[in-house]
Amino acid sequence: MARLLREALRRVDKFLKVDVNPDPIVLSDFSKGSALKRWRVFSDATFGGNSKGTLTAGEEGGKHAVFEGRYSKLINDGSPLVRAGYVGINTVLPRPLNLSLHDYLEWRVRARDGHTYVASVRTDQYTGGDEEAWQAPLSVSRSGEWEDVRVNLDDLVFTFRGRLVQQQQAFARMPRHAIIAVGLTLAASKDMPDEGDFRLEVARVTAGAKPVSGLEEERKAFQGYMHVEDHTSYADSQHHAQPSGRSSKRGGEAGAVLPDEPVLGLGSKRARSAESVQAGSAGRSSSSEGLKQ
Repeated sequence: MARLLREALRRVDKFLKVDVNPDPIVLSDFSKGSALKRWRVFSDATFGGNSKGTLTAGEEGGKHAVFEGRYSKLINDGSPLVRAGYVGINTVLPRPLNLSLHDYLEWRVRARDGHTYVASVRTDQYTGGDEEAWQAPLSVSRSGEWEDVRVNLDDLVFTFRGRLVQQQQAFARMPRHAIIAVGLTLAASKDMPDEGDFRLEVARVTAGAKPVSGLEEERKAFQGYMHVEDHTSYADSQHHAQPSGRSSKRGGEAGAVLPDEPVLGLGSKRARSAESVQAGSAGRSSSSEGLKQ
């Protein structure tokens, strides 16, 4: 009886510790010089494409990074690619991150090219390594002004090797308790020219939470109770940990080719995300994307 009581008290204590309105978590801040070293660039060039990109420290005292280059839909002879035209960046987090109580990723960016990019998240959940990703469009303006663009975690759709997984019901929402990598990609859609330049400045990536109360607060408290984790040391860990360097046997991260079948079984917002991703207006994150099956 005493053991059961202790267990009950432990569970109550764990539930009461859940903070349903957690503070933002900075996943990457390019104002810190060490952040740039933990990001990598990938493109279709790995498989015989001609797209190229770089990620460098920006001007203004190096307080942000500049992701720029030139995409190309042209494919070299002998390439296994079905379609080309993608360039992306990503970073493996110092350790798996629990975002069960967070609702969105916020990218602070500045652009003038008018392109739609795709935000990608990888989780330590399934078996496909970096060939699996959860993705949604990152729509930025061409104003040339800094803006904070949110990507709701509930809007992310599941992809494998750059192709949208049609049975989205089987995966429901993205598991948030073991986030291992984030990134973004520029991929040429069918209505874009065969070649073109792109440039996106990135200052930081942050995970945030929407304020909740009432029944939503209780629901979120239970969700957090299932995956309680102390986030307080995450920011500090970024200064010491190194990326794991995990990559697929096909060569690491890369870009996007998707089928044209309709997306079924999704809510309206996720369906719109899936349609945008599927249309090729934004990219993927697995190096095997775009390969012939």
